[in-house]
Amino acid sequence: MSDKPFATPPAPNPAAAGRSIARDMRLGHWLLVGGGALAAWAGVAAYRSARPMSQDARDPVLDAVDLEDDPPLAAPPFDPAIVDTRPAVDGLRINDSAATFRTSCPAGDDSEDAWLDELHASYAACVRANGGRAEILPSMNAIDGKAKQFDDGLVAAIEQASFATPLGRLPSRVELVRRAVAAIGPDSRAAPFLAAGLSLAGDDVPVRDEEKKRALVAKFLADEASSKPISFYGWTETLSRSFRFMRFLQQDFDGSDDVAAAIAADPALRADYEASVRYHARLSNPFTTRPLADLPGSHVADAKGAAFFPASSSPESALFERLFTDQLPPGTNLMAELIRRIRSGEVDLTPRPGAGWYDHQIHALETLLLTANSEEHAKVALDRSYKRRLLAAFAALLTKRRETHAEAHGRGLLALGDGGGPPPPRFRPRLRLEPCLSYHLRTARAYAFVAGLLDAAVGPEALREIHGLREGGERPADLRTELDAMRDLFYGFYLVSCEDVGRRPEFAPGEPVDAERCRAAALAWLGGAFDDPDLAVDTRVSIPIAFDVQRETSRLWATLGVRLVKLRVRYGHAPSVRREGGDDASWREVDASALGDAWYLLPVDEFAEIRLPADRALTREEFRAVCDRERTRTAIEDALAR
Repeated sequence: MSDKPFATPPAPNPAAAGRSIARDMRLGHWLLVGGGALAAWAGVAAYRSARPMSQDARDPVLDAVDLEDDPPLAAPPFDPAIVDTRPAVDGLRINDSAATFRTSCPAGDDSEDAWLDELHASYAACVRANGGRAEILPSMNAIDGKAKQFDDGLVAAIEQASFATPLGRLPSRVELVRRAVAAIGPDSRAAPFLAAGLSLAGDDVPVRDEEKKRALVAKFLADEASSKPISFYGWTETLSRSFRFMRFLQQDFDGSDDVAAAIAADPALRADYEASVRYHARLSNPFTTRPLADLPGSHVADAKGAAFFPASSSPESALFERLFTDQLPPGTNLMAELIRRIRSGEVDLTPRPGAGWYDHQIHALETLLLTANSEEHAKVALDRSYKRRLLAAFAALLTKRRETHAEAHGRGLLALGDGGGPPPPRFRPRLRLEPCLSYHLRTARAYAFVAGLLDAAVGPEALREIHGLREGGERPADLRTELDAMRDLFYGFYLVSCEDVGRRPEFAPGEPVDAERCRAAALAWLGGAFDDPDLAVDTRVSIPIAFDVQRETSRLWATLGVRLVKLRVRYGHAPSVRREGGDDASWREVDASALGDAWYLLPVDEFAEIRLPADRALTREEFRAVCDRERTRTAIEDALAR
């Protein structure tokens, strides 16, 4: 971190002030010392009253578990080989191998820090609004914002390219259904259902019972929660058709045994069908019901309850289905329930046998809740306020992961004295990104997983012929190139974070990592992180998670915008230094009087669990319009409940 101080905030904005409610959170105040503007935060904050936009102590997500400060860490063994590559001060080199760190997220002053709570549509907009008051550290949320745009573009590109025609080795799903209709014939009990699915894809196939086909389509389209394209599926007409087509074919249907028998009897059809469902189970997650090809021809009567293209499972959906068989008890918060059970060990996010990309993605989030299991735990001690920040990050990032897979999952500071005082601290922790080592490493491995999956299912040559999508066009690089770049970027984030906290990187035996290339890629990105167009994209999303039949309401997980939180980082155990060119024997531990705290601001997502009338669904545009109009969490929730 540079020595650039936090600046005095600008004059209050009357419009913003009118939208704000005073927060009962006391923590220091802004000070002007020695002719320079320095932000001073001191004392301990008590979270007691609701804040208009940010999470508060009564938020069930943040209160899902009792959190305690980590105890002081033991100093790791000193390793003379772990030397920070960055220049330090006065020709000294720093070795953080035996150092430890403590992190916290102090609350702000009610009257002077209201600007921290202002919500913005994107990370870049949030950073611009900071106006140079303080150094912005690329947060886990912002880095994930880069990943989210790529993930959406990847899934959208594959969905669009393979919808009606084959993509490399991957069969077309529409063509598979056409072949199944031809195999069973127009008089089969299943023909109206499959033909109805094809009509949603824009492909009209005549069957004997045309009236039933039309009725099935009408019933499905009347169910907005199932049929309305959400997430990025509104970008193009092809994606919207793909969404409706796949959601429709996630249902069980009359005559599924006829279709299972036809698939079993046609080796070519069965091979292509199995390749398609196997791919989709790995791109998203294992299925909630069996695909038809899992049923051998001699047991096709067991096809009842099977779907042509089954919906994908998830740990959170499995938990909620087990806990709430009839209705949601009053006051239930689904995210809080999930967090409690992950923390208790009842829900394990370790990828299961046959796990898909979604399981690998959310495994990267697990250590935000189980911080003692993280790779950084031996080096970075967290206090309760920072652990609360990680709870909120888990909720927001899980929401975005699930929103990417919307189709597959179905419904369901520092105060300095004047010149007469002690000299300013010479050494502070120097972070270039939020120190979440395990998250970065596991995310890199998740990209390596999906790259291997797509190479096998589609073929690298076909991937080089298409580009990821974004709203209004294509991403610049081809999919195969960008997949490698995203994998290397997250390996690089891991390597940079290791250097920031003085930890030796650890990879699995045989894990192919070009450390120099990955580190260079990460440093290049971090040098202009908030100039990345991906971080200027509106990041607000919502995704349905549950349906309360008795109360006729749906639950949405949503991210309402991006705001700033303070991050304080200090040394628990001091680093060591030596003169440039010194030998291993010349390392000496820095005296405590020369140590100071580093302060940053983190752009983070604001999460909420929202109730919505059951007969409604929200596109991204509709949801964002409500956020823009209503501005506060309470107003957004009230508007959506009407």
